[in-house]
Amino acid sequence: MFKNFKNKFIKNTYFYDIYRNLRYPPFHKAYSFWAEDFWVDKATATINKGTYVDIGCNHPLRGSITHRLYKRGWTGVNVDFDQKNISLCQKYRPKDKSFCCPIADQEQEVTCYSFDAGNVLNTLDKDAADDWAQKMGKPYKTSQMKTRTLNSILEEAGITAIDFLNVDVEGFEDAVFKGFDLKAIAPKLIACEIHITNIDDMPHSWTYNHLKDNGYIMISKIGPTCMFKKEDCADIFY
Repeated sequence: MFKNFKNKFIKNTYFYDIYRNLRYPPFHKAYSFWAEDFWVDKATATINKGTYVDIGCNHPLRGSITHRLYKRGWTGVNVDFDQKNISLCQKYRPKDKSFCCPIADQEQEVTCYSFDAGNVLNTLDKDAADDWAQKMGKPYKTSQMKTRTLNSILEEAGITAIDFLNVDVEGFEDAVFKGFDLKAIAPKLIACEIHITNIDDMPHSWTYNHLKDNGYIMISKIGPTCMFKKEDCADIFY
């Protein structure tokens, strides 16, 4: 009974967000789950007031790989298909441009699977949603949304150069890069979640090979997050 009351009247409120931020403060001031933001902060230390693009941004503070950059004076674009995350981005990052939509290689209707507003497990992958639903004993909700390409988002946002691109889309990274002109806008540093645990298997990833073929080298892997540097870029410290 209390669980139903909590879901209906307590969760998804502004005060509940404050409570969660206080209950789960950043560990050693790391905002991202694997502390990748420390690494990105050091690698981009020489770039002042840079530009980032965060695909699958989730919460603008908790678990964010770009919040530390925003605090340094950077600005950019946040994209997520969860409206609550985008509303929070608009509130806490007023200098950024934030878009609520899934990203793919073409515009089409897709099914989104959501457990709670702002949940990091929300996904476009039905198999992943079914797996988590079984593990947590919790059902998900579905909704239909229209995808956009990264190219169209950047054009609307007026972005012509990117210092740091983050792609965290739970297995849909191939579709993101297929809708992005990597040669026209070549980010200096790219972070991308690729769910391959054995590094020797990385050549099986389309995204890995695509980045490699376009002049990027993988210089680090932190948890599932792979870091790629533009080979001829001197601005990334590594």
